[in-house]
Amino acid sequence: MEENSFIDGFNKALYGMKHGEQAVTVFYSNLGYGNNGSGSIPGYIPLRFDLWVEPEEEVNAD
Repeated sequence: MEENSFIDGFNKALYGMKHGEQAVTVFYSNLGYGNNGSGSIPGYIPLRFDLWVEPEEEVNAD
């Protein structure tokens, strides 16, 4: 997996998804912002994301 600025849990959830899929992912703070938190998100908080990967666009061979 390429390095990016996503948190580990979000990254792992997206990595397993295919075009056109939807998912709900919930994970503990060890895959999120850990014990320090981030901004308004306190430490030790589990996170939930609703994910949707857009369908792959067909390319015309014109």
